[in-house]
Amino acid sequence: MNNEQLNIIACNSSAQVIDAIFDNDGKFEIAKHDVLEFTPSGYFKNYNHPERIFWPQNSHPYNQESLYIVDSVKQAEKKYEVTLNKWDFGGPTIIGNTEQTCCIVIPTYRLIEVTKKHGFKETEQALEWFKKEFLFQTTENSYLFFRILSNTSNLEGGWLGCNYVANIESKKVDGKEYLFVSNLKKSPQKKLNVQKGIAHIRFVSEQEVIVSDPILNAQLAKQAADPNSIINLWEKYNQVDAKMLEDYKIQSGILRIEKITAKGENCSATLQNKSEEIENFKNIYDQLNANQKNSYSIYVFSKRKSYNICDERIDEKTRTVSWKWGERKPKYDNSEKLELEGFAIDFKPWSIASNRRTAALENIRTRNIPIASITDILNKTTLPAFGSAAIPKRLNDLKIEAAFGNRKPYEAQKRALKVCLSTPDIALIQGPPGTGKTSVINALQKYLQSIDPKHPEKMPSILLTGFQHVAVDNVADGSSIWGLPVFRFYGEQKDKEQIFRGLQKWQEDTAKKIDEQINKLQSDSQYIEYEKLQISLNALSAASSSYEIRNLLQEIINLAVTNSILSPSEVDTLKELKKKFQVKQINNKFYQCLMGLRTTNTGYNDDGKRMIERVLEYYDLRKNSLNCYALEKGYDQLKKLANSNPSQNDLDWIEELRNKCIEQMVPNPTDSFDNHLFTSLKNYIDTTIEPNIKERIRQTDLQKLIVLNGYKENVKFKSIRNAMLRYAMTYAATVQQSKSESFVRLLGKKNFEFDYVIIDEAARANPLDLFIPITLARKKVILVGDHKQLPQLVNQDILEQMESSNDSRERFEELKGFMEKSLFESLWDYLKTERNDGIVRTVTLDTQYRMPQKLSDFVSRNFYGDETHIQTGKNPNDCIHHVSRYTKKNGDCKCAVWENVDSKESGKISKTNEAEAELIIKRIKEIIKETDETIGVIASYSAQTRLIDKIAKSDAELKKKIDSKQLEIGSIDAFQGRQFDIVFFSVVRSNDRNIFGFLKSENRLNVAFSRQKKLLVVVGNRKMYETEKAQEEVPALKEFIKLADEEK
Repeated sequence: MNNEQLNIIACNSSAQVIDAIFDNDGKFEIAKHDVLEFTPSGYFKNYNHPERIFWPQNSHPYNQESLYIVDSVKQAEKKYEVTLNKWDFGGPTIIGNTEQTCCIVIPTYRLIEVTKKHGFKETEQALEWFKKEFLFQTTENSYLFFRILSNTSNLEGGWLGCNYVANIESKKVDGKEYLFVSNLKKSPQKKLNVQKGIAHIRFVSEQEVIVSDPILNAQLAKQAADPNSIINLWEKYNQVDAKMLEDYKIQSGILRIEKITAKGENCSATLQNKSEEIENFKNIYDQLNANQKNSYSIYVFSKRKSYNICDERIDEKTRTVSWKWGERKPKYDNSEKLELEGFAIDFKPWSIASNRRTAALENIRTRNIPIASITDILNKTTLPAFGSAAIPKRLNDLKIEAAFGNRKPYEAQKRALKVCLSTPDIALIQGPPGTGKTSVINALQKYLQSIDPKHPEKMPSILLTGFQHVAVDNVADGSSIWGLPVFRFYGEQKDKEQIFRGLQKWQEDTAKKIDEQINKLQSDSQYIEYEKLQISLNALSAASSSYEIRNLLQEIINLAVTNSILSPSEVDTLKELKKKFQVKQINNKFYQCLMGLRTTNTGYNDDGKRMIERVLEYYDLRKNSLNCYALEKGYDQLKKLANSNPSQNDLDWIEELRNKCIEQMVPNPTDSFDNHLFTSLKNYIDTTIEPNIKERIRQTDLQKLIVLNGYKENVKFKSIRNAMLRYAMTYAATVQQSKSESFVRLLGKKNFEFDYVIIDEAARANPLDLFIPITLARKKVILVGDHKQLPQLVNQDILEQMESSNDSRERFEELKGFMEKSLFESLWDYLKTERNDGIVRTVTLDTQYRMPQKLSDFVSRNFYGDETHIQTGKNPNDCIHHVSRYTKKNGDCKCAVWENVDSKESGKISKTNEAEAELIIKRIKEIIKETDETIGVIASYSAQTRLIDKIAKSDAELKKKIDSKQLEIGSIDAFQGRQFDIVFFSVVRSNDRNIFGFLKSENRLNVAFSRQKKLLVVVGNRKMYETEKAQEEVPALKEFIKLADEEK
């Protein structure tokens, strides 16, 4: 037994020291820390060396249930005197099954945790650590362990280790019982009632359990071979995507440089390539940026280096490229020295994303993630997953409600928070429009913050993430950690300040609010006077002369009298102290004499001799009191000059003498003073003046001003950024950036995982991207989204390549339908039945607070059907708008309007409808004259969005409204998660063939019909949407016409 194992003994409540004597038979071998057990036969057995036995001489009443740990050994002539620590136990010895080994499973997340905590390279080392921490070998296969006293006779309970306590629980899977470590915490190092146990024990990993069990192994093999499993289908999708990347690299090729012309920052080059090759390169580059919003760039390379370029223009006809340098450029004097070889597309954004997806997919496929049960859920298999944390038996309802702050949560919100906290692995929260899913996310963070506010380092870490920046911004903006914004990571940028943009906005907003309060309180001049007083008091402590002290004391006295900040007795005390700091006074008469000395020829010829005599006469009368050392030294020389005609050098000497005398006569600001007296003054200010001032202003507006100004200064300091990074509990980044090298480097590679991973707008994210943050979750994954709104984007080219030429069109459509179904929806359909473990993992939020009830009922009926009825919690008074055109005859506000426009669409790919655009602009110009309510304009096609935006920005007044964010124009995709007081929806499609295009997507229509808080105006050809075909393909649009008619 080593020193650490003695910590176990220290936790025993009944340890005592006894002495034992053994015969010295020449074979006696025993050492300190050996563990002995007294047998029924009357001898001791050494656990360290089972083959050795020892017979005691004395007849001490040794106990067979006790253990004896050797403390010291002393050899005498014919005996050994041994001091033993006797360890009694509070319960009977637990005897395990001696015929077979009992395996105790270490959950994957726990193995990873211990591996990282102790700096191990392999998880096998963590398994060995558990063995050394909790087991003491007695025979080849048998081990001794210690458990905190429990009523159970089996192995479950709190096992006491050297430095930790492990909670051992049982779990039944497919009729088989498993023991596993459900919790691990530091040993309390206090007296406990302990019992010992002996059993054949092994600590094993989850993976070993599965591999060693033929039934479970068969399940894994079957699932791994299923080509239609979620993991396998997306692995195939990823492989095709990776192949496309390589194909693009080959197809785009390289543009070879023939000649370079460089003028300052502007460069151009003629190319060796044919025009067709250049055009192909350009088309691929444009296509990549069209799909990925300008994420790609071009670089120019030499034999050794490469440089990114910007503002590039590629002309296949002239076979030229012109460009400007990016952030880094080569050093050169002229183009002849600029040795560059060619241009290539930088595919880094694609390859980095692909590598992250591949790594995450492989970790999930092999169950090499902290929450291994997620792999089983994705595969729809039931394997022994031992959870990421013990499920709370009961959650405090008061704490649940308090987490939502001032706004009282409705039942589904409370239920959602409880599911997030109680799930052993994953939870899905469906949030239809306006139902407050962000409130649930914020409440979860606040609940976790409240667990142990006195120890921030123990707070669970949280990652807020989403597929798009706008989704991450929306959820991050509504979150805070003890009043501070969350740590929002924006990606690797040269300007590192960008990662603190959220903090900067918080600092600016907070400072602005403080200024508003300060301005209200500063109408009284008392604060300014207080500031002056504080400046004088602070300066006084640093004063260096009696002269300075007297002046500062006088300022303090004057300010105190004016504002009654000090009491009369305090003012009197300061006056008395001021008198004690004596300052040499100036002699005005002598000063006038000195100033009368002439230092120029003209002046001296006038009355110079008389002025010298005047100085000498005054000095002769008062030389003892004047103490003018300069004149005493120059007296004879000055007297000699009074009887002669001085030269210019003599006049200069007189001027120098005069200045020295004046300098000696004027009070010196650096005169020394009595240090003891100065110390008394400072003590009086520190112990009496300052505390009394604080007490007098404590309950006044002046105190508020002081606190506000101090707080304002604090929020400006850059040190708050370091504190934010150091104590951050919640981090925010997109799904791809959550595993970026720069993010890992910023937070530190050690333990780069998060207790909770919350993914917002999860239904929109490609599963391959979702897998990335899922692999980072230690305890729980929370998916928040709505599969009834915008779906994930799937590359159709990849889908076509996934299917072989032998597959039928029907098979392709089946595959397409499956791949276009979001991971959120797939998991929702599987988990809402509570699988076979009875754990609730899904909740639908069912009360919206965004729009009027009529519109809420319309959305619920048309897009959620019987599955979910969305209730309305919004106050009708909050739905009143101020648009006269859309007001009923009785004065009530309309909430639904159809503006009929009988005109045809135009455009081949992306459609436009100019008449709809013009009508919307006309109506908006009317509205902004009546109200400052926010307006959103949504169009079903991007070309229509661009058209409306162009017309609006050409109008000066509307341009101002766009700049101020009162008016926003965007596509359906851009506006998911957004809301406005008034919304215009341009349907665009209007044709003789009744082709509805994108409008047939219920998910997209759901978003378009649910952005408004007060009023929705749909603009389109009413006749086309009243047809029977419309009823079949776009029933919601026909239904809305009926609703609008009811509002007339």
